[in-house]
This record gives sequence, C-alpha cells and structure tokens, in this order.
Amino acid sequence: MNHLYLQLGRAIAGTCPPGFKEARLDAAPGEDRLDVACTLADGSQVSPPLDAEARRGIGAALGEVRQAMAAQDGKSWRSCTVTLVAGGGFSMEVTE
Repeated sequence: MNHLYLQLGRAIAGTCPPGFKEARLDAAPGEDRLDVACTLADGSQVSPPLDAEARRGIGAALGEVRQAMAAQDGKSWRSCTVTLVAGGGFSMEVTE
C-alpha cells in the first residue's frame, strides 16, 4: 500500500508551488470532486487550479488507493481528506 500512498502524495504535491509547507486534498470520487489547498512557508494559502492532466493523475492514484483499501476491508469509501506535510508527512481520513 505504501507505494500507492507515495504515488498519490506525489500527484498532489505536483500541483503545489515549490517549497509548500502543507497540502490538503479533499475528494469525493463519486461526485468528481478534487480540491487541493496548499499552505506556503510564509503561512499563506493557495488553491491551485487543477488542469485535466493533474485531475487525471490524482484521480488515477486515488482510485488505486481506494480499490486497494476496499480489497483489504471490503468497504469502499465515499470521500476523503489527504494531508501532506513537507518532509514526508502523510495522513488520510475517509468517510464511508
């Protein structure tokens, strides 16, 4: 699973400006909702626009994570929040 989390983290980080401190993805795959917010080193926040390529990359990585999680516990979640912290922090909360 770790390689799938890494893939998802890289897809999210790729949408943020260089040097970001934290990134947060709020997603609901069934609703086609993907929103990224980045906190910069100075504390300011930006919500980068997601072009079609970024949406595909995040969506594909998120889909793989979702499938793998469903294979483990037999449940498929509806929405999630993924938080990345500079230096390698990763957390994921799901809503079933």
